[in-house]
Amino acid sequence: MSRRLLVSLCPFVNLDLFKQGYYHVRCRMEDSDTRSRVACSEVVDTLGAQLSDYTYPGATLMEGTFLTQTMQIEYTKQNFMLGESFIFVSELPFFSDYTEAYVPSRVTIRLDLMYSGSDDMPDSPSDFQCVSSRTLSVNVDWHKGLHEHFPVLFDYFHLASLGVTLHASLYELCLEPFPSSLVSATPQKSWYTSQNHPPELPSLVALLFGLAAA
Repeated sequence: MSRRLLVSLCPFVNLDLFKQGYYHVRCRMEDSDTRSRVACSEVVDTLGAQLSDYTYPGATLMEGTFLTQTMQIEYTKQNFMLGESFIFVSELPFFSDYTEAYVPSRVTIRLDLMYSGSDDMPDSPSDFQCVSSRTLSVNVDWHKGLHEHFPVLFDYFHLASLGVTLHASLYELCLEPFPSSLVSATPQKSWYTSQNHPPELPSLVALLFGLAAA
């Protein structure tokens, strides 16, 4: 099944960043369910249209992490209305009981404030260093979804605020065969295997109604 979390980071306000220079925020997600595979899949604009041509120094994706556009901090009270959002996809296999799709999980959003003190715009995101980090953890009921806004304040020495808006829901239940790596990792006493037979990919009928129907 596919569970999706849309994250919007807006606005970014320089309350009192004492170092002038270039800043951006990096965001990544972790799911408490260790079976899930999390990836940042796409960047969207404020109307929900997918953006494919956003690259540094604009909003971009880098190795599963979302990077906001790069901002030049010159004075206090600067306000940046970041116009992009991004979608994290958590892929999770489910087996014997479809209600497993609605089991709540704890989602962790890590926000890193990145800084470069160079006089000109750095050539690459790798030229930035992390100066402050915040972790936001929320419990998501995938049956009801989640629609919340959280104000985030970075530390005293890097005094900036960031608005974080989350929209999460169960997006899709897929009946495609499971990858062999997942099947082989399934305990032998699962609903479609037995101690006397090696694990096999279930048929669609068995997947829906169990082995007796198959």
